[in-house]
Amino acid sequence: MRRQLVILIDALGWELCQRHGFLKAELPFRGPVRTVLGFSSGAIPTLLTGLWPAQHGRWNLLYYDPAQSPFRSWRGLEKCPDAWVNHRLGRKLAQWAGRHWLHAGPGFDCVISPRWLSRMAWAEPRYLFSLEGMEQESWLFQRLKRAGMGWQIYSYQQGRDQQLVAQAITELRYGRKEFLFVYLCELDHTLHFVRRQPQAVATAIRNLEDDIKHLLAAAGTGTDITVISDHGMAPVQGEVTAAIPKPFQPGRDYLCVFDSTMARFWIFRPEARQGLLQAIAAWPHGQVLSASALQQEGVDFADQRYGELIWLADAGWMLRDTLFHGDWRPEGMHGYHPDDPDSHAVWLSRREPSALPRNLIEVYQELCRQSGLSVREGLCQASASK
Repeated sequence: MRRQLVILIDALGWELCQRHGFLKAELPFRGPVRTVLGFSSGAIPTLLTGLWPAQHGRWNLLYYDPAQSPFRSWRGLEKCPDAWVNHRLGRKLAQWAGRHWLHAGPGFDCVISPRWLSRMAWAEPRYLFSLEGMEQESWLFQRLKRAGMGWQIYSYQQGRDQQLVAQAITELRYGRKEFLFVYLCELDHTLHFVRRQPQAVATAIRNLEDDIKHLLAAAGTGTDITVISDHGMAPVQGEVTAAIPKPFQPGRDYLCVFDSTMARFWIFRPEARQGLLQAIAAWPHGQVLSASALQQEGVDFADQRYGELIWLADAGWMLRDTLFHGDWRPEGMHGYHPDDPDSHAVWLSRREPSALPRNLIEVYQELCRQSGLSVREGLCQASASK
């Protein structure tokens, strides 16, 4: 089996890739890949397990689970006035406690009022890019280990993107690992701030291309090179102010988590459901997702831990919540419907695949094939209906 170099570039979208001819000559086998509904927290586990979010259990980062919440001992905060705890310092303290004291996870971020944390849990208790990142049997790195292959992951844990490229080049030149996986995340950060500036976008794409070319040169002709991504990035054109009628009280009637392009609700009183649904459905530039839509996208969780009612913004629009976003006004955003052209991820490879992957599950399957791992029948069936 030939050596494998897989480079996962966060937010490298097919539209930008085509527009700027990104590595067109070097990686001729290329095409758009349909992402999953939501963000990287659902997309990356899908492309590394070959399972839909409702199968592998990860979607958005914060979910409803009062019984297992690492913050369940904080239930008394619910009685505090919101002004006492729901401010920048309160959230920073909660974030520190979650990361260093209560084992919520190394990337825990407090994106709701600390008053309600006792009902919530965090979906990534461990670093994702590790052997123990997920417990599924199909977790790619576990499969490589069971197959006896030497592998190495390079991610933000080891440094900035250019440092990771340098480390991978050293391994390619002098090491013997058979499978190298490089996760580059800084394009995502850049595009959030410059997505509506064509020259700045072109510069970011060109600089990234130069870095990847150094990797390709070090890899030589004896290495299969594959560049993939988790989603694209759409230009932001406007904001939606989330208005919930005052008769409905958080904690008593509902809880809600805002995720930039998505609002996820849990309803506690049946008599409040219809009124809340009517209010949410009236928000402009978006829609409440039906049960059939959630099932079609593979995010129909039986226990509704990620939300009972889910409102999704139209491409280019994002929810505005002052406490969550602060003064942040991004030019680019992701987390829209997977059918949005700016949301498409990419497959770029030096080696011709058995078929160009059409979605993230098929990306996983092709990575398995190229690494000499079997693609189990159940995983093939999981992608056949999407």
